[in-house]
Amino acid sequence: LFTQELKKLQEVLTEDFGLKSQIVKPSKADISLCYDASFMQEEKEAYQLEVTDMKITIRAQMATGIFYGIQSLRQLIKSEAGKWIIPKLTITDYPALSWRSFMLDEGRYFKGEKVVKQILDEMALLKMNVFQWHLTDDQGWRIEIKKYPRLTEIGAFRDSTQMEWYESHHYDGKPHGGFYTQTQIRNIIKYASERHITIIPEIEMPGHSAAAIAAYPQLGTEKQSIKVPTRFGVQYHAYNVADPKVIQFIKDVLDEVCNLFPSETIHIGGDEVPKGSWTGSPLCHKFMEEKGMKDTHELSEYFLENITEMLSKKGVKTSGWQEVALHHSPEMNARIAPRFAGVYCWSTIGKRDVVPYTVANEGYDVILCNVNNLYIDLAYNPHKDEPGLTWGGYVNEVTSFNILPYNIYCSARENTVGEKNNLKTAGKGKIQLTEQSRPRIKGVQAQLFSETIGSFDMVQYYV
Repeated sequence: LFTQELKKLQEVLTEDFGLKSQIVKPSKADISLCYDASFMQEEKEAYQLEVTDMKITIRAQMATGIFYGIQSLRQLIKSEAGKWIIPKLTITDYPALSWRSFMLDEGRYFKGEKVVKQILDEMALLKMNVFQWHLTDDQGWRIEIKKYPRLTEIGAFRDSTQMEWYESHHYDGKPHGGFYTQTQIRNIIKYASERHITIIPEIEMPGHSAAAIAAYPQLGTEKQSIKVPTRFGVQYHAYNVADPKVIQFIKDVLDEVCNLFPSETIHIGGDEVPKGSWTGSPLCHKFMEEKGMKDTHELSEYFLENITEMLSKKGVKTSGWQEVALHHSPEMNARIAPRFAGVYCWSTIGKRDVVPYTVANEGYDVILCNVNNLYIDLAYNPHKDEPGLTWGGYVNEVTSFNILPYNIYCSARENTVGEKNNLKTAGKGKIQLTEQSRPRIKGVQAQLFSETIGSFDMVQYYV
């Protein structure tokens, strides 16, 4: 029943501890993996790990629980006086939140298959179960789309990269690029699945699309050639969503992405759309007049309805950053909220810290991405030699541990300049999570945006 997990257990015993093992009848086994259909039926990922003088037993109703029990076993085995030992104990364990995620940004810097697999291995050890793969952005397109080969022929490569981008305008003058073939992606999806990790691809739209527009200029509002940007930060370019041919391009891309990834959701980004790209377009103006739209927000809503409906017809839900769920009418929220698997809310500093609970109360499932707890591309501390960005404060293992999903306003013990917050008054007068909305807090996600993170050494350092 747990063939894959038995194989994984044997790998762990050999690779971690140098122990040989063989599969025998349960009555003769030192370690037993037991299927129990009645075990904690409400908690699908639960397991029980029991260690006695004579035997180790891992019990669960699903393979996922067995796998997590194996991870706990790995953590408990210690070396003492030349022997491997494990304490006698019984652990009954299950997750508080169903969505325990990590996001890797490869649009800015390509990392490669080996790096992704190493990250997946570390995630598995920590019982994390979702990997959001940020595969496209202004500075690079990293996924092979067979119908549009120029996306990777041109969009996957830039001729230089901005250095220390928040403070300077220096460029390294070094070409950078790379992408994953669909065969490589299938291989990584299988690797993740064996570790009970779901991969959610992120294909940014309608903003963060300059690399695609560099490959196919007709996708943009200017209809003229541009280069893949070497500068970080928000770009001027966005898809011309008033052009039916552009919408068809996006649908074609999502067709291939949906066929490639088995996940129940596709992340479409949806953040930081440079509205000036649309206001400067005669075609967008004409389209908005024909549709009776009064501003670009209504144009973005038209696009959002179109894409979420298209994915919904495929049986796939949409995910996106918090902007996709903000400033809509109650009627709009009622239509599109059921089409979303998750809205990723990061705004937890300043006056916008009400965003996560606002979104949840309006009917959307929420993944908490708190910038001051979970943006691990931020600097570790204020030391002058510490790498990383500082716009959201500082993030270390303590600030990450401090996240309180159901008390968001007390998740930051300090403000962005290191001053202590008054936790007694932090949520006073602010939007509170309703009891009805509490189940909509699905989980948490750590973000590794990569403007400052080119090498795997730096990935390891930040993670």
